[in-house]
Amino acid sequence: MRTERPSSIWWRFVALVSLLILFRSTSSVAAAQTSEAAWHDLDTKAMTLFQQGKHAEAIAVTEDALRRAVQQFGPDSLNVAKYQHNLAKLDTLQHRYGEAELLYAHALVTVQGALGPDHPQAAAIVDGYVALLQKMGRNQEAASFAIHSRQLRSNLLNQMADQSEALFQQQRYPEAAAAARQTIQLAERELGPNDPDVATYLNDLATIYYTQGNDAEAQKLYRRALTILEQAGARGYPTYPTMLENYALSLRRSGNVKEADKLDAKAKRIRSTTH
Repeated sequence: MRTERPSSIWWRFVALVSLLILFRSTSSVAAAQTSEAAWHDLDTKAMTLFQQGKHAEAIAVTEDALRRAVQQFGPDSLNVAKYQHNLAKLDTLQHRYGEAELLYAHALVTVQGALGPDHPQAAAIVDGYVALLQKMGRNQEAASFAIHSRQLRSNLLNQMADQSEALFQQQRYPEAAAAARQTIQLAERELGPNDPDVATYLNDLATIYYTQGNDAEAQKLYRRALTILEQAGARGYPTYPTMLENYALSLRRSGNVKEADKLDAKAKRIRSTTH
């Protein structure tokens, strides 16, 4: 059953968020156009204060950055959404939950409107909102948004894997391998290094290496992918026999025929018991 997309909920807050931005921006006069170096300095200062545990001071710097961004780029720019997201995280730490919720709302609407509903930046905002809801004791809402966050990341991983596959089909192997490595890095970070989906992406990269004639690297990746699936209960994954066969191809080409035959036989046994 499909759950309501969070983006449909955020629209209830847009008018209130605009008032919040206006209120926070009236505490200083209109600033001149802020230079790129000045933005970098503001970001660095806020991050340093945050790392030092000086959250109230970090909030003041981030509020200043938000005011400047609204004045320079307009209230619905991605630059404003960035500082709304940063300020929402800081407000959460200071138990300013109402302000944080409104900031998350506007930031998400802006990012999804500009970059699409499945953009990873939207997922990061949703993650922050999930943490906020948990602190507020709104666990049912938090669970719903957590599901949405996982779906956003799953969509992104699928898009990245599809891009790698398209490059592979075009025989643009170095580019395909680079895209596959990025997919693995994101999957490991978001899902954990031993998630079965990581095994699938490892197999994809191994196949690219095999096609390029790099059997040594391909075999390392095939072994790791197989180990992940075996630890997760290999027979429950239909890709397992295919990975065995892929690994066997690489071993056979590099001269390890005996081991390749064993893997092919194992794959055949698994297929015979699952059909």
